[in-house]
This record gives sequence, C-alpha cells and structure tokens, in this order.
Amino acid sequence: MKARLSYKITSNMSVVIKELEPIEVNSVPGVIAYLDDIDECDSLVFLRVNEEITIHCFLDSSSFGVNDLTVYCLEETRTIFIGGKKKSFSINMNTNQISNEFEHCLFWDFNKLSNGLIFETGELDCLLRESNGTIISHAPVDPPYEIFYEEDGIRFSSIVYGTTYLKYPEEY
Repeated sequence: MKARLSYKITSNMSVVIKELEPIEVNSVPGVIAYLDDIDECDSLVFLRVNEEITIHCFLDSSSFGVNDLTVYCLEETRTIFIGGKKKSFSINMNTNQISNEFEHCLFWDFNKLSNGLIFETGELDCLLRESNGTIISHAPVDPPYEIFYEEDGIRFSSIVYGTTYLKYPEEY
C-alpha cells in the first residue's frame, strides 16, 4: 500500500519527494526519521535536499492531517525542519543529525517570523524554535484558538487553556 499523503514544501532549496512501497527499516541508508510510532509505520517517504542529504521518513500511510508532511528548509542555518502527524524535529545538514524532536497530538505547520524565529503550530501545542531548530518556548493550546502577534511574543486564547503565551527571548 502506498502512502496517501499531502505535502507542504516551504523552501528555496531543491527538495525531491518520492513515496515508496513499504520496506524494512533496517535496510535504509541515510537519515532515518519516524513520524509515527515505530510499530505503526508501514510506508516510507524519501526526501533528497540539494543533492546533499537523504532523509527517509517512515510513517503510517493512513492520512489524517491537513499537511501530513511539512518540510521547511533554512539555507542560512543549513537546518531542515520536518513535521508531520505526531512529530516534529530539525536536521542539521552539516552533521545529518536529527535533534529537537517534539511529540505532537497532531502537527500542523511551520512559519518563519520576521524576527527569524520559527513558529510551529499543532493541535494541542505551539512552539517557538530558533533558526537552528532549538525549542525555546512552548505553549499548550486547544482548538479552536485565536493567535495574537504581540511585541514580546505570541498570545493564544482558547476555551480550555484560556490565555497562554510563547515569549520571545530578550535578544529578539
């Protein structure tokens, strides 16, 4: 069974995606990432970025998100942000290492803010990341929630959690 996925590629870099038939996890070279629990994974998405790095994302082929796989590349920091389904993380293109993983109820999207920070949204969690992928702030949310961009951070208003914040670090 092939994965039925929707993609969002936000990059000025060259990204190639191929959906592959299920294969054995141990037989795959390159960076390996899991977007679902390992025992739920039945498909593989192959990402090739600028002919430099190969990323294999294993996931459950049942589609349930607006963007089941989002790839956001920051050329200036050589960082790739990947989010989908239950997880998000960053990959340092210099070391090919996955870091800064976050477990989501359901990942939604990445957006670069005018101050250079990465704003990550999800069903029950929102994050601020530095341009190298480091998570610097986390706020619980619950849909539907409103987002307010303020001078010192991002404020959320929701029914269950009320008002929560993602505060910008002082240097931003």
